Amino acid sequence: MSEAITFIADVHGDRRALRESLVQAKRAERRGSSLKILSPGMIMQTGDLLDRGNENLGTLETILEIMEQTKTILLAGNHDIVALDALNNFDDPEAWRMWMKNGGHTVLREVAKKYRLLLSKESTEFPVSLKNVDESRKPRIQNSWSDLVQKRRMGCYDFPTAAEKTRELFLDGQFAKIFDAMDLISEPREGVIAVHAGIDNIHAQQGSKHINKQFNDAKESGNFTKFGSHARDGKVVWMRKEEEPQGKPLTKDTAETLKENGRYVVIHGHNLLGNGKQELEMCHGIAVMNGDTGMSRGYKRVPNTWGYIHLDEYGNITANSQAGGDRDFGKVGKKSYRKPKQLK
Repeated sequence: MSEAITFIADVHGDRRALRESLVQAKRAERRGSSLKILSPGMIMQTGDLLDRGNENLGTLETILEIMEQTKTILLAGNHDIVALDALNNFDDPEAWRMWMKNGGHTVLREVAKKYRLLLSKESTEFPVSLKNVDESRKPRIQNSWSDLVQKRRMGCYDFPTAAEKTRELFLDGQFAKIFDAMDLISEPREGVIAVHAGIDNIHAQQGSKHINKQFNDAKESGNFTKFGSHARDGKVVWMRKEEEPQGKPLTKDTAETLKENGRYVVIHGHNLLGNGKQELEMCHGIAVMNGDTGMSRGYKRVPNTWGYIHLDEYGNITANSQAGGDRDFGKVGKKSYRKPKQLK
């Protein structure tokens, strides 16, 4: 390995968990309200920066801090993709419904609070125009938004204006650099690849450059139909346990393709471990390291959450979380990994 890599998985707007994970990994220390990166090496965030937490904007500010101080790789998670879909397709209520359903209202609520975008009375209107929408679809979309308002107590904020402000911040303003930098799959590094939400045989054969080009083309065009949790043509294969929602484990064919190309470890997020837990699963000879950091299991934050996976310059994999001490999972390329199922 030419350099060490620290992997931080799903953050979901939990800034404190992101910062604490880097501190516990000895990659950073707090300097007042700032974060100082300490040691050399890469930091890779494997997707789902947004939604559910109450520090979405603070999370993005911390990512900018990290990017300014060290080499940083950002992968897009399904939550980040549905946000980009809605913000790039501003008059598509279905795209907005999908983002709100997945926790996007927490982002808009933060923006509305920060910029004091308040209404004089509660609103149950959808945050974007419903013009040019088939009349038969309006009631379902409108009712979905009304339900969200009631459940999340969002009605006192000016969400139409907050949606416009969020689009400005994410696509052209303060945080555009983050979303511009996002890829789908990391470049292979000495037997290791990282991906947010699954890999199939096409991904394994074509490699990261081809898939990342498709994703960057989507960012340019605003057409995300191949990506995200509402993919309409089935291109994304979520890699979870079969009993979990959207669960499709790594297939034998894909595992064989990865090994033929010298890939032995997949670092992976998008799981339901929750609260910083890390896990190793062996799938047809491939070590799948599942990581979590923030609020993947819902809207209630667990105090002192943190977790990370670390790959040192010699190819050794370790993982740690607030639920348990450092665990050594072995070396990249070995067939026999030490297999504690979960750090807890």
